[in-house]
Amino acid sequence: MIHDATDFYAWATQNEHGIRYDLITEDEYNKKKEELDVRYCEIKPLKGSMMLHAIVGGKGDGSLAKINTPCACSNCFDEKSFNVNS
Repeated sequence: MIHDATDFYAWATQNEHGIRYDLITEDEYNKKKEELDVRYCEIKPLKGSMMLHAIVGGKGDGSLAKINTPCACSNCFDEKSFNVNS
């Protein structure tokens, strides 16, 4: 019977082959969370980035293209994804 993450990890590593499992302890999680909280405090927002829908690779030359989508109307999106012709 599986009661917690340690039990699941023990079961999975014995029964599920071909899949790699890592058990992260609560102490490891808390340490990494503290490191990330400090890092995120240092990140400055990029002006205008709230208007970006996506940044895509260019023509294979290292360039980037951006797609602005301030809305979700049928002109900007078709049935499956972003309408590149809008």
